[in-house]
Amino acid sequence: MLTYNKGKLKYRIFNDEEVSILNDDSSFSIVLLPRKTPDLYVNFELVNVEKSNIIFLSPGDTLVAKSRIQECRIIIFEKGSMCTSENLIYLLFNATLREGKAPNATHSLRKSNKHIVLEYFSRIEAAFVSEEFKEVIVLSHINNIIYECVYNTLFGDHKDIIDFSILLNSNYSKKHLVSQYADILRLPPKELLRAFKRRGFDKPSEIIKDRILLEVKKLLINTDLDVKEIGEKLGFEDSAYFSRFFKKNTGETALEFRKRYLQS
Repeated sequence: MLTYNKGKLKYRIFNDEEVSILNDDSSFSIVLLPRKTPDLYVNFELVNVEKSNIIFLSPGDTLVAKSRIQECRIIIFEKGSMCTSENLIYLLFNATLREGKAPNATHSLRKSNKHIVLEYFSRIEAAFVSEEFKEVIVLSHINNIIYECVYNTLFGDHKDIIDFSILLNSNYSKKHLVSQYADILRLPPKELLRAFKRRGFDKPSEIIKDRILLEVKKLLINTDLDVKEIGEKLGFEDSAYFSRFFKKNTGETALEFRKRYLQS
């Protein structure tokens, strides 16, 4: 085990070792388990870690692995370092709140946010080994890990949908395929489609099409650009294909739409 101590913060690295964490009454721990981990107990209760997980340990909590863990990273910080984030851990990940709808301490990382969390851990590790350690930067990265997990816990699929919508509004003139957005989100296109379906939204392909059509209509009404110029502005290199695209999805040509709308 490697341990780095910097004031109120600690960072521990385990590789193919037994892991045992006993939080005192003034410490929080954030445990990263990048892969499936068997025989893991939080507060002496077996937890199921089938894939990449974050485990949040509040003051007084314990974590014990009854077999060697191939890889584990642990951030430890004192209570009072980040009051708002600490309250979120108490509320959403407290291992002692087991009745009703209270979640337990484990948070499964989704494909869409795993790389984000791993990047924050990498930055924290780099900060600890650096000769110019800056506590405020490390606390910022810890906050980002907590909020990333909180966001996913509260919104689940909605995060993928929100992220897709934000990307679409910035890229509709350059990216017209679902696969292009899925690549940026680091999701398989089918998984992105399932997220929309589970929440009762239109297919991502339909949403992309409708967003492009909305922009075409705005340009037809509010500018003097001809149809070819509008097509080029929205990423259509083939003007004939753009004309067919608009008529197929609206039932009229772009010029017919412009004329009808301006006359009315």
